[in-house]
Order: sequence, then structure tokens, then C-alpha cells
Amino acid sequence: QKMSDGGRVERVFVKTPENFIQREVDKFAWYWQYRVYRLCLEGQEPLLVTPADCNEHPVYNMFFCINYRRYYPGRSIKLAVKYVNEEDSPLLKRGGFIIPLKRMVNVVIEDGVPIPDFLGIDCTGLKRKNVVKLDRLILPDGIKICKTVDQENFMFGTTRGKRTEPAVVVEEVE
Repeated sequence: QKMSDGGRVERVFVKTPENFIQREVDKFAWYWQYRVYRLCLEGQEPLLVTPADCNEHPVYNMFFCINYRRYYPGRSIKLAVKYVNEEDSPLLKRGGFIIPLKRMVNVVIEDGVPIPDFLGIDCTGLKRKNVVKLDRLILPDGIKICKTVDQENFMFGTTRGKRTEPAVVVEEVE
């Protein structure tokens, strides 16, 4: 969209090649809908946009209509989370797992900061029946949690699995 002389917003219609959309779907699964893309139009400077209102064909599993929304620094955006340092958790080493409740978090990114593909959740020291909250989220400089996120009650998931008791060694006495 762009502003016209009369102050009205004019819509710009863009045709995105199907192979580009399919490549993004294959690479990022459903996270592609939350990524920021650079849209280049002839005769204009590039715009930062995010996909919005994506319509998928019910039979062919292909997207046939995608609307884009302008992105600008300071606007909230959803970013995917990824578990890091899993080898430093006694529970996850012994076959335990995290039951994911939320896989995205709303953040605000300052101007000039590169937009990451995902944010990391530190799994160091996770034990059985722990709750994975926002305090384990690794936030790079220039990225803040959105004001609309309930920072006290927001949960990424809970942990379950076997007890992490030390193994008992039995020696035979002759």
C-alpha cells in the first residue's frame, strides 16, 4: 500500500511465484508465515513485509492467495523458538522430553537489528516436572518481549520423563 496525493491508501497487487512460496514452505514449515521478507517493486525502494491471511487450496495443498502486511522496526512480530543446550540437561540426556505449549513468542525488534530466524530456549539444568518459562529465553541485544505478553504466566512447555536418579552399582563379594 502507498499513500496517494489525496491521503488515501492505494493497494498494490503483487503476484508471488508459486515455486518461491513452496520453497519457503519446504524450508521453514509453517514458520514461514511469521518471517519478514524484502519486497522489491519496480521504481520503488524495497519494503519489509510479513505474510498475512494466507489461503491454502483444500485439495492441492498449495497457497493460492497471500496478502502482505508492511513491517517496520518497533512493530510486534512472532518469532519461533528452538531448544538449545539440550545436552546440558540431565532429564533430556536420559530420554526425557519437553511438552511444547507455545512455539512462538511476540517480540519487538529495534531499528537496525537483524531479524533472527528463531530465538533459543536454554535447556541447561532442566529437571523432571519443570516449567519452561520466559526466563529461559535467550534474547539478543535489540530484541524485547512485546508488552502484550504476560511475562509472569507465559509458558513454553513442561518437562516429563524418567527420574534422574544416579545409577546404583552392585558389586559381587567373593
